[in-house]
Amino acid sequence: MRSIAILLAAWLSTLVVSARQIQVGFDECVDLMATVWHLAGAREYNMCAVAPYAESLDAWCAPLKGHKAVALAQQYYRAGIGYDAVVAFGKTLRLKDDGVETDADMLQMLDDRWSPEMREEFLPALDDFYRRSDFHKWYLSTDSIRQATVEAFDAVAEQIDIPWFGKFFNDDGATFSITLSLLDGGCNYGLSAKTKDGRHVLTPVIGCARYEDGHIGFNTPAVLPIVIHEFCHAYCNPLIDSHYSEMEQKAVKVFQHHEGMLKRQAYTNPVIMMYETLVRSSVITYLRQHRHLQSVEVKALVAEEEQLGFALTATLVEGMENLQTSASGAQGLKALMPDLVKRVNAFNVKAYEKRKKAEKRKADRHRVHYRSNIRDGARNVPAGEMCLTIIFDRPMREAISLGLTDKEFPAYKGHAWSDDKRTLTVNFVTKPSTAYGLSILGDGFIAQDGTPSVASEIRFTTAAER
Repeated sequence: MRSIAILLAAWLSTLVVSARQIQVGFDECVDLMATVWHLAGAREYNMCAVAPYAESLDAWCAPLKGHKAVALAQQYYRAGIGYDAVVAFGKTLRLKDDGVETDADMLQMLDDRWSPEMREEFLPALDDFYRRSDFHKWYLSTDSIRQATVEAFDAVAEQIDIPWFGKFFNDDGATFSITLSLLDGGCNYGLSAKTKDGRHVLTPVIGCARYEDGHIGFNTPAVLPIVIHEFCHAYCNPLIDSHYSEMEQKAVKVFQHHEGMLKRQAYTNPVIMMYETLVRSSVITYLRQHRHLQSVEVKALVAEEEQLGFALTATLVEGMENLQTSASGAQGLKALMPDLVKRVNAFNVKAYEKRKKAEKRKADRHRVHYRSNIRDGARNVPAGEMCLTIIFDRPMREAISLGLTDKEFPAYKGHAWSDDKRTLTVNFVTKPSTAYGLSILGDGFIAQDGTPSVASEIRFTTAAER
């Protein structure tokens, strides 16, 4: 998600531990904002994996679903205030007595999606919500869950190589901290701040906890690259900002090539695409230097990013191979940016498109294929209870992996596999006159012989109510 520079209002609240110069903890103001957007129905704040935490919150705050702060959040969400803009606002808040307040010095650092009028309107309502809900009392009652989360995250924190950032970006003066937020579900946001005394503070918000057999945990091999990713945003975004005008024309062309795919992931313009591409290329460089990856493994990581729409990843990763990261005389990524800009401008979109089509045809020949009872683009599908049937060309493992598109996702009610594991039925409930969409994530549908499926999307429109 897009990184935002904000003025640090207050240090992380309770539950702070140290691990390799990294402070890890929760921030009550961040969770307060996440709570309001959760109650407002924001999709990204309704994916909490730790069921006891979400259930406790829902029970506590149920009487306040009609509160003005929630109504405003619904209004702002429709206007684009979601994802990182929510937790960034939380980072500008501080607790006072039994309420919340902000500092006038921080207003200029708010995300540009927040207008001055929105902030002026919302803050009193949020303060009233905090008081009426007795939010702090609920927060204290769930302290043990957050403490367990911090302890579980320590296995990730202790593996982060903080000195690498100083060498790679030629900046040894930054302070690293991590804010955990269970209400963020699988979302993570790269936030950074400049304190009043000029220190650079990197404080991403991480939400990708998992909950199994009553225990909170983190998949360290998967989460570590995410944390590295979010730390890199604080360095990479300003580098793109300072050079974007030199590569804007090509960046726009590349964005247009994968515009639909990128927008479905909330990467809504070419600048954000370039932020993400430079960050993801930096993460691959980090992994290559720390895990001694072979060239074939680097190519696989690049291919994963290209699959998500980041077509310039290989170009930047190749350029970063020239970067000197030794302690003596290193100038960091900033010194390499003119070369990377040249590489971006030399990128051939048509040649890339031709290569990707050839790779897909070759890969799809060996993947699992299937057919479904609802075709992509179907219209006037009866509303109400709906059964999606997918028939595979071979026996499958008992797992499903359905993703979001730019359309509304139908309400999921359950699924079942046939005895021969070749037919999957997924039950949904739909509303009349609504455009729906879901993606069949091929790498999540695996045959019993280990072969992944082809990826596809199904968009359909339900019939009007009779």
